Amino acid sequence: MRVQRRDAARIRFEKGYNGNIVAVDGTWHRKCFVEDVSRTGAKVTVIGPLDGLTLDEFFLVFGGRGGAYRRCQMRWFNGDTMGLRFLGSAERTT
Repeated sequence: MRVQRRDAARIRFEKGYNGNIVAVDGTWHRKCFVEDVSRTGAKVTVIGPLDGLTLDEFFLVFGGRGGAYRRCQMRWFNGDTMGLRFLGSAERTT
């Protein structure tokens, strides 16, 4: 039995939701599919290599150009799947 340690309920997207991860300074970006999302974070499948990228702070952009976005940091990485924490989420919940 798997124990859930998440702080917030997640919404799952059956086929993924198109998005991008983008450097804060705009120097790199990668397409991704958002697998699930919550108030505090998300799980994404990344298209393309992540080697050499700074993943301690970046944006997750939902949908196409502009759209909604959140400032993030990587929490874990396994193959092409990455867990993200939305920065600023903890401050809003306390």
